[in-house]
Amino acid sequence: TMHNIEIMLGRMGCLGGLRPESWAAGGVRDAHFKCYLRYPEILPLVREWLQDACGTDDHFTYLLADICRTDLDLEIEGRIVGEPCCSE
Repeated sequence: TMHNIEIMLGRMGCLGGLRPESWAAGGVRDAHFKCYLRYPEILPLVREWLQDACGTDDHFTYLLADICRTDLDLEIEGRIVGEPCCSE
């Protein structure tokens, strides 16, 4: 999951990945991620993991949810707002 998000941000030119302080240099104006958790008891572990990876978890919302894929206990959905690539 984290690898896929970092690839997506890297393709946008945001080489700092999930660290918000690097977003402006990559043209990212805002980002928010929803973390769907299968089990509530994994929340502390997931929060710690994201805080370590991102420096903060301010851009994350945590939701207890039925996850369709039985092999996953966590899914992360992201919304990233970038700067326009060209002006008219």
